[in-house]
Amino acid sequence: MTVSQNIIRIEDLSFDDEFIKSLVRLPYRIGFWLSQSDQTGGDQSDELEQAALESVILSYGEDVCKSEFTQSVMEQTVAQYDDWEKWVENIENVPRECESIIYHLSSEISPKALNDFKASLFEIAETVALAYRELEDKETNFLDNLYTQIRITQKKWDAFMKRYEFSLD
Repeated sequence: MTVSQNIIRIEDLSFDDEFIKSLVRLPYRIGFWLSQSDQTGGDQSDELEQAALESVILSYGEDVCKSEFTQSVMEQTVAQYDDWEKWVENIENVPRECESIIYHLSSEISPKALNDFKASLFEIAETVALAYRELEDKETNFLDNLYTQIRITQKKWDAFMKRYEFSLD
């Protein structure tokens, strides 16, 4: 597997249009998938998570990301904002899509660019997960709640990336 050091933007990839479309949709779809994976909180939770998802992705379009490759993906994701509602179809396929995209990217971009992209996806997922503090309980303190939220987010993300079943063990 030869990885090119010259690929620094999405336009440099040698994949077909369908792959590029899937790659551009992935940041939004990951956040939406995570939001839909837990129904606690009802409509209020959904609204807060959707607002957080939009905010974090739009901020990537305005700020410089970890790598130029990630920046180029996020810019195209933001540019297609009007299509985001259409991207929620077959949301249950997101784990397989993510695995496939990451696998294929590993043969085209540098390990650093790939790790930066994965870190950005994690930040999106984390932002959505923390948007609605479902664990707040007046009987426990803030740090306990925060630790639990981080632990759940890490477990969900590990399961997502490694295709393991979600477990709090």
